[in-house]
Amino acid sequence: MNKVIIGLGLVASTAAICLVGHGVQYQLHSNNRVLARRFRDAESRLAQNQSDVAEMQQRLADRQLEVNRARSDLETARNEAQHAVPPELDPAREGVWPATQPYFYLPKSRLKDVGYKPFSDDDRLTVPAAALFATTAPERAAVENAAAEFRRGLNALELQSAEKLEPAPGVNTESYREVGFRIQPVTNQIAQLREQFRSAISVALGAERASLFLERAADWLDELDERTRQPGTIITLEARRSPDGEVWHQLHFQGPHASSAIGFLFPIEPSSPLWRYRHLFGDKPLIPVPAQIQSANQ
Repeated sequence: MNKVIIGLGLVASTAAICLVGHGVQYQLHSNNRVLARRFRDAESRLAQNQSDVAEMQQRLADRQLEVNRARSDLETARNEAQHAVPPELDPAREGVWPATQPYFYLPKSRLKDVGYKPFSDDDRLTVPAAALFATTAPERAAVENAAAEFRRGLNALELQSAEKLEPAPGVNTESYREVGFRIQPVTNQIAQLREQFRSAISVALGAERASLFLERAADWLDELDERTRQPGTIITLEARRSPDGEVWHQLHFQGPHASSAIGFLFPIEPSSPLWRYRHLFGDKPLIPVPAQIQSANQ
Protein backbone atom coordinates (compact mmCIF):
# COMPACT_ATOMS: atom_id res chain seq x y z
CA MET A 1 0.00 0.00 0.00
CA ASN A 2 2.79 2.37 0.89
CA LYS A 3 4.50 1.56 -2.35
CA VAL A 4 1.34 2.48 -4.25
CA ILE A 5 1.06 5.77 -2.41
CA ILE A 6 4.74 6.57 -3.05
CA GLY A 7 4.28 5.67 -6.70
CA LEU A 8 1.25 7.92 -7.06
CA GLY A 9 3.22 10.76 -5.39
CA LEU A 10 6.05 10.32 -7.85
CA VAL A 11 3.63 10.38 -10.76
CA ALA A 12 1.97 13.55 -9.43
CA SER A 13 5.32 15.23 -8.87
CA THR A 14 6.47 14.28 -12.34
CA ALA A 15 3.25 15.66 -13.82
CA ALA A 16 3.62 18.89 -11.89
CA ILE A 17 7.22 19.26 -13.02
CA CYS A 18 6.16 18.65 -16.61
CA LEU A 19 3.41 21.24 -16.36
CA VAL A 20 5.78 23.83 -14.86
CA GLY A 21 8.37 22.99 -17.48
CA HIS A 22 5.84 23.43 -20.26
CA GLY A 23 4.73 26.75 -18.75
CA VAL A 24 8.29 28.03 -18.47
CA GLN A 25 9.04 26.89 -22.00
CA TYR A 26 5.90 28.60 -23.32
CA GLN A 27 6.82 31.84 -21.50
CA LEU A 28 10.34 31.71 -22.92
CA HIS A 29 9.00 31.18 -26.42
CA SER A 30 6.59 34.07 -25.97
CA ASN A 31 9.32 36.36 -24.69
CA ASN A 32 11.55 35.34 -27.56
CA ARG A 33 8.84 36.19 -30.06
CA VAL A 34 8.39 39.64 -28.47
CA LEU A 35 12.13 40.25 -28.47
CA ALA A 36 12.42 39.06 -32.05
CA ARG A 37 9.64 41.44 -33.12
CA ARG A 38 11.28 44.35 -31.31
CA PHE A 39 14.59 43.46 -32.90
CA ARG A 40 13.02 43.47 -36.37
CA ASP A 41 11.37 46.84 -35.64
CA ALA A 42 14.71 48.24 -34.46
CA GLU A 43 16.42 46.92 -37.57
CA SER A 44 13.72 48.51 -39.73
CA ARG A 45 14.07 51.90 -38.00
CA LEU A 46 17.83 51.69 -38.27
CA ALA A 47 17.59 50.96 -41.97
CA GLN A 48 15.19 53.90 -42.43
CA ASN A 49 17.48 56.22 -40.49
CA GLN A 50 20.44 55.08 -42.53
CA SER A 51 18.42 55.75 -45.69
CA ASP A 52 17.49 59.24 -44.43
CA VAL A 53 21.13 59.98 -43.58
CA ALA A 54 22.23 58.84 -47.03
CA GLU A 55 19.55 61.03 -48.64
CA MET A 56 20.61 64.08 -46.59
CA GLN A 57 24.25 63.46 -47.44
CA GLN A 58 23.34 63.35 -51.12
CA ARG A 59 21.38 66.59 -50.83
CA LEU A 60 24.31 68.22 -49.04
CA ALA A 61 26.65 67.05 -51.77
CA ASP A 62 24.30 68.46 -54.43
CA ARG A 63 24.10 71.83 -52.64
CA GLN A 64 27.87 71.94 -52.24
CA LEU A 65 28.21 71.28 -55.95
CA GLU A 66 25.82 74.15 -56.68
CA VAL A 67 27.79 76.47 -54.37
CA ASN A 68 31.04 75.51 -56.06
CA ARG A 69 29.52 76.18 -59.48
CA ALA A 70 28.19 79.56 -58.32
CA ARG A 71 31.60 80.51 -56.92
CA SER A 72 33.21 79.50 -60.19
CA ASP A 73 30.70 81.54 -62.19
CA LEU A 74 31.22 84.54 -59.88
CA GLU A 75 34.99 84.32 -60.24
CA THR A 76 34.66 84.07 -64.02
CA ALA A 77 32.33 87.08 -64.13
CA ARG A 78 34.69 89.06 -61.87
CA ASN A 79 37.66 88.30 -64.10
CA GLU A 80 35.69 89.20 -67.21
CA ALA A 81 34.57 92.48 -65.65
CA GLN A 82 38.11 93.39 -64.63
CA HIS A 83 39.42 92.84 -68.15
CA ALA A 84 36.40 94.13 -70.02
CA VAL A 85 36.92 97.16 -72.23
CA PRO A 86 34.33 99.84 -71.46
CA PRO A 87 32.22 100.87 -74.44
CA GLU A 88 33.28 103.95 -76.32
CA LEU A 89 30.78 106.67 -75.51
CA ASP A 90 29.75 108.37 -78.71
CA PRO A 91 26.34 110.06 -78.57
CA ALA A 92 26.80 111.40 -82.10
CA ARG A 93 27.04 107.83 -83.38
CA GLU A 94 24.71 106.04 -80.91
CA GLY A 95 22.09 108.70 -80.45
CA VAL A 96 20.83 110.05 -77.13
CA TRP A 97 19.08 106.75 -76.25
CA PRO A 98 21.02 103.69 -77.54
CA ALA A 99 18.34 101.01 -77.78
CA THR A 100 20.70 98.08 -77.17
CA GLN A 101 22.83 99.63 -74.43
CA PRO A 102 22.26 99.84 -70.63
CA TYR A 103 22.94 103.61 -70.65
CA PHE A 104 21.75 106.81 -72.28
CA TYR A 105 23.08 110.33 -72.69
CA LEU A 106 21.79 113.33 -70.75
CA PRO A 107 23.23 116.84 -71.03
CA LYS A 108 24.55 118.02 -67.67
CA SER A 109 22.49 121.17 -68.01
CA ARG A 110 19.32 119.04 -67.80
CA LEU A 111 20.16 117.56 -64.41
CA LYS A 112 18.29 120.39 -62.73
CA ASP A 113 15.12 119.16 -64.45
CA VAL A 114 15.44 115.59 -63.17
CA GLY A 115 13.15 114.86 -60.23
CA TYR A 116 15.13 113.47 -57.30
CA LYS A 117 15.80 114.16 -53.64
CA PRO A 118 19.43 114.87 -52.71
CA PHE A 119 19.12 113.42 -49.19
CA SER A 120 16.93 110.89 -47.42
CA ASP A 121 15.15 111.59 -44.13
CA ASP A 122 18.24 110.45 -42.19
CA ASP A 123 20.62 112.68 -44.24
CA ARG A 124 21.94 109.91 -46.47
CA LEU A 125 22.70 110.64 -50.10
CA THR A 126 19.85 109.08 -52.06
CA VAL A 127 20.50 106.36 -54.60
CA PRO A 128 19.30 108.52 -57.55
CA ALA A 129 21.54 111.41 -56.49
CA ALA A 130 24.55 109.13 -56.05
CA ALA A 131 23.95 107.59 -59.47
CA LEU A 132 23.32 110.86 -61.32
CA PHE A 133 26.59 112.35 -60.13
CA ALA A 134 28.55 109.08 -60.39
CA THR A 135 29.85 109.41 -56.84
CA THR A 136 32.46 107.11 -55.38
CA ALA A 137 32.21 105.71 -51.85
CA PRO A 138 34.59 108.35 -50.40
CA GLU A 139 32.66 111.12 -52.19
CA ARG A 140 29.34 109.87 -50.81
CA ALA A 141 30.80 109.76 -47.30
CA ALA A 142 32.09 113.34 -47.65
CA VAL A 143 28.73 114.62 -48.92
CA GLU A 144 26.82 112.89 -46.12
CA ASN A 145 29.28 114.23 -43.55
CA ALA A 146 28.65 117.76 -44.87
CA ALA A 147 24.90 117.24 -44.45
CA ALA A 148 25.34 115.89 -40.92
CA GLU A 149 27.58 118.84 -39.98
CA PHE A 150 25.00 121.31 -41.28
CA ARG A 151 22.23 119.67 -39.25
CA ARG A 152 24.36 119.55 -36.10
CA GLY A 153 25.25 123.22 -36.48
CA LEU A 154 21.62 124.17 -37.09
CA ASN A 155 20.44 122.20 -34.05
CA ALA A 156 23.06 123.90 -31.89
CA LEU A 157 21.92 127.35 -33.09
CA GLU A 158 18.29 126.52 -32.33
CA LEU A 159 19.17 125.32 -28.85
CA GLN A 160 21.07 128.53 -28.17
CA SER A 161 18.29 130.77 -29.45
CA ALA A 162 15.29 128.75 -28.23
CA GLU A 163 13.17 130.29 -25.46
CA LYS A 164 11.16 127.71 -23.55
CA LEU A 165 7.56 128.76 -23.07
CA GLU A 166 5.88 127.90 -19.81
CA PRO A 167 2.25 126.78 -20.22
CA ALA A 168 -0.45 128.69 -18.39
CA PRO A 169 -1.35 127.34 -14.94
CA GLY A 170 -3.64 124.35 -15.14
CA VAL A 171 -3.00 123.65 -18.83
CA ASN A 172 -0.97 120.50 -18.26
CA THR A 173 -3.13 117.71 -16.83
CA GLU A 174 -3.12 113.92 -16.83
CA SER A 175 -4.93 113.98 -20.19
CA TYR A 176 -3.15 116.90 -21.86
CA ARG A 177 0.43 118.12 -21.87
CA GLU A 178 2.37 120.60 -23.97
CA VAL A 179 5.93 121.88 -24.27
CA GLY A 180 6.72 124.90 -26.41
CA PHE A 181 9.72 126.88 -27.66
CA ARG A 182 10.03 130.24 -29.39
CA ILE A 183 12.88 130.11 -31.94
CA GLN A 184 14.64 133.42 -32.43
CA PRO A 185 16.02 134.05 -35.93
CA VAL A 186 19.76 133.51 -36.38
CA THR A 187 20.12 134.57 -40.01
CA ASN A 188 23.82 135.46 -39.96
CA GLN A 189 24.89 132.20 -38.31
CA ILE A 190 22.77 130.17 -40.75
CA ALA A 191 24.43 131.93 -43.68
CA GLN A 192 27.79 130.81 -42.30
CA LEU A 193 26.56 127.23 -41.95
CA ARG A 194 25.33 127.26 -45.54
CA GLU A 195 28.66 128.55 -46.79
CA GLN A 196 30.48 125.80 -44.90
CA PHE A 197 28.11 123.24 -46.44
CA ARG A 198 28.66 124.57 -49.98
CA SER A 199 32.42 124.57 -49.47
CA ALA A 200 32.42 120.97 -48.21
CA ILE A 201 30.29 119.81 -51.18
CA SER A 202 32.64 121.57 -53.62
CA VAL A 203 35.62 119.80 -52.10
CA ALA A 204 33.83 116.45 -52.23
CA LEU A 205 32.44 116.62 -55.77
CA GLY A 206 34.50 119.24 -57.56
CA ALA A 207 33.24 122.57 -58.80
CA GLU A 208 31.13 121.35 -61.75
CA ARG A 209 29.22 118.55 -60.06
CA ALA A 210 28.91 120.54 -56.84
CA SER A 211 27.30 123.46 -58.68
CA LEU A 212 24.60 121.21 -60.15
CA PHE A 213 24.08 119.28 -56.91
CA LEU A 214 23.78 122.43 -54.80
CA GLU A 215 20.98 123.73 -57.02
CA ARG A 216 18.84 120.83 -55.86
CA ALA A 217 20.21 120.79 -52.29
CA ALA A 218 19.05 124.40 -51.86
CA ASP A 219 15.48 123.14 -51.37
CA TRP A 220 16.72 120.69 -48.72
CA LEU A 221 18.51 123.51 -46.89
CA ASP A 222 15.45 125.77 -47.06
CA GLU A 223 13.25 123.04 -45.60
CA LEU A 224 15.62 122.51 -42.68
CA ASP A 225 16.25 126.10 -41.65
CA GLU A 226 13.01 127.76 -42.79
CA ARG A 227 11.54 128.15 -39.30
CA THR A 228 14.89 129.14 -37.81
CA ARG A 229 15.15 132.02 -40.29
CA GLN A 230 11.63 133.31 -39.55
CA PRO A 231 11.19 135.78 -36.69
CA GLY A 232 9.62 134.37 -33.56
CA THR A 233 8.43 130.97 -34.76
CA ILE A 234 6.75 129.01 -31.93
CA ILE A 235 6.98 125.21 -32.00
CA THR A 236 4.77 123.30 -29.56
CA LEU A 237 4.65 119.57 -28.86
CA GLU A 238 1.18 118.53 -27.68
CA ALA A 239 -0.17 115.24 -26.29
CA ARG A 240 -3.81 114.33 -25.65
CA ARG A 241 -5.34 111.25 -24.05
CA SER A 242 -8.81 110.41 -25.33
CA PRO A 243 -11.53 109.00 -23.03
CA ASP A 244 -10.89 105.49 -24.42
CA GLY A 245 -7.21 105.69 -23.41
CA GLU A 246 -5.61 106.40 -26.79
CA VAL A 247 -2.81 108.99 -26.81
CA TRP A 248 -2.27 111.41 -29.71
CA HIS A 249 0.78 113.62 -30.27
CA GLN A 250 1.23 116.49 -32.68
CA LEU A 251 3.67 119.28 -33.46
CA HIS A 252 2.13 122.73 -33.80
CA PHE A 253 3.97 125.46 -35.71
CA GLN A 254 2.96 129.09 -35.35
CA GLY A 255 4.79 131.55 -37.57
CA PRO A 256 4.35 135.26 -38.24
CA HIS A 257 2.01 134.63 -41.19
CA ALA A 258 0.64 131.09 -40.84
CA SER A 259 0.28 128.11 -38.53
CA SER A 260 0.08 124.35 -39.03
CA ALA A 261 -0.04 121.10 -37.08
CA ILE A 262 1.26 117.61 -37.89
CA GLY A 263 0.31 114.46 -36.00
CA PHE A 264 2.62 111.47 -35.58
CA LEU A 265 3.07 108.20 -33.69
CA PHE A 266 5.68 106.73 -31.35
CA PRO A 267 8.27 105.35 -31.60
CA ILE A 268 9.48 108.00 -34.04
CA GLU A 269 11.45 107.32 -37.21
CA PRO A 270 13.48 109.60 -39.53
CA SER A 271 10.29 110.35 -41.49
CA SER A 272 8.51 111.61 -38.35
CA PRO A 273 8.12 115.40 -38.00
CA LEU A 274 9.50 115.14 -34.45
CA TRP A 275 12.78 113.64 -35.75
CA ARG A 276 13.88 117.09 -36.93
CA TYR A 277 13.28 118.58 -33.46
CA ARG A 278 14.58 115.84 -31.16
CA HIS A 279 17.24 118.25 -29.88
CA LEU A 280 14.42 120.37 -28.42
CA PHE A 281 11.79 117.84 -27.31
CA GLY A 282 13.65 114.53 -27.07
CA ASP A 283 12.23 111.35 -28.57
CA LYS A 284 9.86 110.17 -25.80
CA PRO A 285 6.08 110.75 -25.58
CA LEU A 286 4.80 113.46 -23.26
CA ILE A 287 2.05 111.10 -22.11
CA PRO A 288 2.95 107.38 -22.01
CA VAL A 289 1.50 105.55 -25.00
CA PRO A 290 -0.43 102.35 -24.17
CA ALA A 291 1.79 99.31 -24.69
CA GLN A 292 -0.50 97.65 -27.23
CA ILE A 293 -0.61 100.80 -29.38
CA GLN A 294 3.12 101.39 -29.16
CA SER A 295 3.91 97.76 -30.09
CA ALA A 296 1.51 97.99 -33.04
CA ASN A 297 3.43 100.99 -34.38
CA GLN A 298 6.79 99.22 -34.22
